[in-house]
Amino acid sequence: MGKDNHLTEADAAFHKCEPSQDGGACLSGACAPEYKERNSCSYRWQAVKHSRETKARRDLYNRSVILSRRTLARYGKKGFAAGLIPTSRYRTKKGGVFPQAERYGDSLKEPRPGDWDVDGPKLPGAVDSMGREIGLHRNFETMYWPYWNNAHHMIPKGTLNSMIESVPDDARLANLIRAGLLKGLYNVNHYENVILLPMDKEVGIHLQLPRHLSLDDESDAFDEAPKFNHVAYNAKVETRLDTILQRFMEIASEVKAGEVPCEMKEMSALAKADLITLSQDCYVAIVALGKSKPGKPLVDLPSLPRP
Repeated sequence: MGKDNHLTEADAAFHKCEPSQDGGACLSGACAPEYKERNSCSYRWQAVKHSRETKARRDLYNRSVILSRRTLARYGKKGFAAGLIPTSRYRTKKGGVFPQAERYGDSLKEPRPGDWDVDGPKLPGAVDSMGREIGLHRNFETMYWPYWNNAHHMIPKGTLNSMIESVPDDARLANLIRAGLLKGLYNVNHYENVILLPMDKEVGIHLQLPRHLSLDDESDAFDEAPKFNHVAYNAKVETRLDTILQRFMEIASEVKAGEVPCEMKEMSALAKADLITLSQDCYVAIVALGKSKPGKPLVDLPSLPRP
């Protein structure tokens, strides 16, 4: 999460967008719509396509949801009619609701088989929380189909960019690191670094997935920005990122120290393997959190393992 305000001349020179999932080089995300097919910078498309085509990912979402009597009674006490699942839409300080009333409702219909599948819906007549029909096989193409969801960067874009920007010395060093990563075809929006997560607590419980943000629901960890960020999660990623960036900084410092007229051209491609490993470790930890504590927010993720 966070704005893409870190672009430099390295991005202008070495950014690469491809009409496929692989081969791109991007440290941003503002360069493409959230969902655009055949665009390597489109992180939602990356995650959706990979999740539909990969059994392990597909199985995270393609689950049967049957409301038990106990669950129906719990929802009934909150004022929801039978067959409705409460969402995590919340009241704002200004008296409104978020998501806005025209975008998302306060309940979802109990899904039929296939209605919530990542490659669904599979039957005509599936609707979103506002009662609008979702086209066949179009789930997750927006943040509200079939439920409120987020295409989460496991190494958050803002965290990665801020850490690169804050390396010691001067902006030239950060620019060299960006150039090296882009030359090495690192794409922060690649499917290996993105996972689709529910925003609604109850959806997370039913699917045995963690939710993206705490919002108005509780978290075990202290959450300083429950509606806007996952600061505690970012801090765990930063611990691993710091070691990786130290190695990148050493390589970039050697180039910067050399007597060359154009440092960026001399900067070698940086190996992205350690970043990919970090994303994979985040994925394993996120899935494990969902199984052990369904519906809990990302800030409750335990510390990541050391490589």
